[in-house]
Amino acid sequence: MLAAISLLFMTFSCKHRTNDMTFSFTDAEITHNSVQFTVTPSDLYQEWFFGILPSADVDGKDDAQVISETMEMDIFFKRSGVLYCDVQNLLAETDYVALAYASDNAEKVARYAFRTLAEPETPENPEDPETPEDPETPEDPDTPVDPEDPETPVDPEEPEDPEIPEEPIAPIVELVVDKTVIKDTGADKATFTVYVDGVDLTSESVIYNITEGKNLEANVFVSETAGFYVFTATYNCFTSEEVKIQVKEARAYAPGDFYNENGVKGVVFHLLDEEGTSGYIMSMDEAYLEWSTEYVWANCTSGRGEWNTEDMLKLGADKYPAAKWCVEHGNGWYMPSSKELNFMWNAVSNGKHVFDEEFIKLYNDKLDDPISMDYYWSSNETSEDMAEVVAFIDQSVVCLNPVKTSCFNVRAIYKF
Repeated sequence: MLAAISLLFMTFSCKHRTNDMTFSFTDAEITHNSVQFTVTPSDLYQEWFFGILPSADVDGKDDAQVISETMEMDIFFKRSGVLYCDVQNLLAETDYVALAYASDNAEKVARYAFRTLAEPETPENPEDPETPEDPETPEDPDTPVDPEDPETPVDPEEPEDPEIPEEPIAPIVELVVDKTVIKDTGADKATFTVYVDGVDLTSESVIYNITEGKNLEANVFVSETAGFYVFTATYNCFTSEEVKIQVKEARAYAPGDFYNENGVKGVVFHLLDEEGTSGYIMSMDEAYLEWSTEYVWANCTSGRGEWNTEDMLKLGADKYPAAKWCVEHGNGWYMPSSKELNFMWNAVSNGKHVFDEEFIKLYNDKLDDPISMDYYWSSNETSEDMAEVVAFIDQSVVCLNPVKTSCFNVRAIYKF
C-alpha cells in the first residue's frame, strides 16, 4: 500500500506565507481507477501540501496525526498555486480522501472524500453467462463458396511466394606481384597485376600503398628506402588481401662475386652501373642441348636475350630445348643473346679473349659446372636453320652459325 500511495505525491516551492489558508475542491470526475479535480487555495502564492490517501489510513485520526504520518513518510505533494489533479491507477470501489493544508499552519486540514466506481462489466453470452460473448465476424463478400454447399466457404488458393532474387556473389580480387623483394636503388621495381575472378583488370583497379598511405601512380613500385611495404588492390569497392614487399639495402657487387639473394644464385660477370648494384649473373650449371628441333624463323635478332627467349617459347617450349632449359631455372632467367655472351667471355678472360685457367678460377671455383673452353649457344638466329654460337676459345671473338639442331653448351643468365 505504501508503494501505491507514494506515486500520488510530489514537491513544489512557494514565495511567501499566510496563516488563514482555505481550499476548495471543484470539477471532480471519478472513474473506477482514476480521479480528476481542481484544488484552489485562497492564497495562490502560499506554499501548501496535498495528498491522496485511502480512507482507511485517515479515518479515526485527527488532522495533526494525518499530517505527522504523511510528513514522516515523505509521501506528500508540496506546491503553490492551483492544482489540476489527475491521479491514475486507483483501486476500483475504494474510498479515498484528498488532503490539503498550508505548510506553516497545520491546525486545519481541508478534506475531500470520494469513492472510485466499480469496474465496467464485460458483456456475457446469454447461453453461458460466465463466458463473454464473442462478437460475430462479418462475412467476407469476396470469400469464394462451394456452389453445391453455399454455406461452406472455399479456401482461397494461397498466392505463390514471390521469387527472391539471389544476392550477387562478390568478385574475387587478387593482387599479384612479380617480385616480393627489391633493392633500394630506386630502379629495381616490383610490378603488380590485379585479377578479378581470374581476369586481368589492373587498369580498372586501384593499388594502394598502405605503408605510405597513398595510391600507386601505376602498377609499378620502386623505393630508395629499405623496409617492408604493404599493398592492397580495390575494384568496385571490393578489396584484395594484403601483399607485402621487402625493400632491401642494395649490395655492391663486382665481376666474379657470388650472388645469392631471394633464392637466386649465380656468379656476377657484368655490371650495368658504377655502384655495382645491378648487372648480370651466370647460372651455376650448364647443359649440352639443341637450339631447336625444327627449322623455323623465330625472329630472335635482339641484343636482349629475354626478348629472344620469349619469342622462341611462344612457338612451343619443347621445340627449343636450350631456351626451355634456361627458363626452368626460375622467374627472370633466360637464354643470353650473342651480345650478352660476349660480356661473359670478356669477363672470364679478363678482357684478353684468352682462356686463362688461372684467372677463370675466379669464376669456376664458385660454379657447380665450370666454364669450358668450348662453344656456347646464344639466343640469336641468322636464318631459319642457323643460330649463333660464341666461342670461348683463345683469340676468338667470332660468332659462328651452325644449324639449330646441333648440340652445344648453354648457360642461363639473370639480370639483377
